[in-house]
Amino acid sequence: MPKTCGSCHPGIGKGVAFGKVHFAGTRTESPAYWLVKLLYQWFIVGLMTFFALYIALDIRNYFKGRPSHAVSRLRPDDPLAHEYVERLTLNERLQHLVLVIAFTLLVISGMPLSYPEAGWAQRLLSFPGSAPLRSLLHRIGAVLLMGLVIWHIAYLLTPRGREQLRHLRWTRKDFADIWQMLRCYLGLSDEKPKFGRFNWIEKLEYYAVVWGTTVMVLTGLALWFEAQALTVLPLWLWHIARLIHSYEALLAFLTIILWHLYHVHFKPGVFPMNPAWLTGKISLRHWLEEHPLEAQERTGNGSE
Repeated sequence: MPKTCGSCHPGIGKGVAFGKVHFAGTRTESPAYWLVKLLYQWFIVGLMTFFALYIALDIRNYFKGRPSHAVSRLRPDDPLAHEYVERLTLNERLQHLVLVIAFTLLVISGMPLSYPEAGWAQRLLSFPGSAPLRSLLHRIGAVLLMGLVIWHIAYLLTPRGREQLRHLRWTRKDFADIWQMLRCYLGLSDEKPKFGRFNWIEKLEYYAVVWGTTVMVLTGLALWFEAQALTVLPLWLWHIARLIHSYEALLAFLTIILWHLYHVHFKPGVFPMNPAWLTGKISLRHWLEEHPLEAQERTGNGSE
């Protein structure tokens, strides 16, 4: 098989002989592949259901006047609405911008390949030269993402990066904050949890990006350099890597659309957006309401 397949895939490894080139991925034919697929499907459905329920409760809570993550509506005569606190540095905003560009390129160029029979995918791939263009854009997005990984690791070695990482550390208080927020949603408490530099939602999003990027880069490299990958991976494991790459991309896309965009753009009290990703700043009112523990840490008592 390495000799036969190598006529079109020069240098392909012996791993191509350990697995079927074409298979249905059924439970009996490939139990490992089938199990990974089933786990991803259940996880995606379960997570999106949780997101939808949480957002519904958050919106309901806001319009009932109960405590919520949303900052109160800013009045034009509110002096705190016209004072600002730095939230993100230029370095951090540029990293976010590169992530947005890379993610957009990867989604636009990758999703049609995952769902080629869908009408929208066929339209995207119908014009002349679309296939090589799609391939080029996907690789540009991949290079941007891998470059961002190196950039972010270097950033984490700086004093500012180490400080941010310290604030992003998950603690027992985050579990208590989740429980307290649910109590507010259910009308069992009128006291909103107090957050520091980052709340539990922001921490989870950061960890999700780190995990998702790691998985996508590793599996993506295996797909990009398949001949080299099959020198160390058996074909059946390479198929699983391809499956994971596809489902992880779908998970990331749905999470951004349903969860991240809601909290950053469409959340009541935040709409049309939290401007921090553009200006690096949020209003003093927003800061005091959403990050009171950080305010206390920076001012000494949080009252100034």
